[in-house]
Amino acid sequence: MYYALTDNDTFIKAEDVTANEQNNNFYCPCRICRCRFGFRNINSNKRRNSFFKLPSSSHVEACFVPYIKSEEGGLKEYETSSLSLEGLLKEMESLSHGTNKTHVDVDKSLKPVDKHTGDLKQISTIRQLYNICAANSPDTELKKGVKIKDVFAGKNTAFLYTNYISGIKLVECQFENRYDLNTQTLYFKYPHNGDALMLPVSFVEKDLFFKTKNQLWNFKHPVVIYAKWTNSGCQIKSRRQLIPLKPNI
Repeated sequence: MYYALTDNDTFIKAEDVTANEQNNNFYCPCRICRCRFGFRNINSNKRRNSFFKLPSSSHVEACFVPYIKSEEGGLKEYETSSLSLEGLLKEMESLSHGTNKTHVDVDKSLKPVDKHTGDLKQISTIRQLYNICAANSPDTELKKGVKIKDVFAGKNTAFLYTNYISGIKLVECQFENRYDLNTQTLYFKYPHNGDALMLPVSFVEKDLFFKTKNQLWNFKHPVVIYAKWTNSGCQIKSRRQLIPLKPNI
């Protein structure tokens, strides 16, 4: 994890922790959690400084952190200066759901930075984008002029999305076990484990609608959706736009 909360309930980035602060109290960045975190100063082995959950402490049930593959969310491992949100969305939408596996979740393991060339990874999956957005502070810049909070509607950015969600956004929400067959629409709530906004998500293909509905029925964990939103609604063209999450720890 690359950010945490301090005793003053403010976010601190792992890269900003000074030598005198390394043994301070740190907490899970999910404000409802208060799970105790430790700090790793690991510059000696050329890895990034990071925070980790102390074995003696536990996350609360509604915390988002257990769903993050935080070891894969290091922003410095990616080339994001040329990231195009529109281009990534078009790529996800153009991949017909029929060419993927029946299972909606296409979460893939990420390859590390090449140790010999030092080449940075390109963001090519929604899971990669989610790991980065959730594992770093909302004020972290993805590219010049674009911060994580501008792209990601998650729990720690919910204060920005209280009335509606519009534009190309990555949204972390929860399926409501509610649907409309006539419009091929599933209903989600945002934030997950919250009740602020109702999100109608329609599907361009009936087969994709039914497969997604059946997989998510009674699914209690968050779902990540990447789409162009209009008044808190969106349309799904490919299964790669939607990922059900499962806790990693």
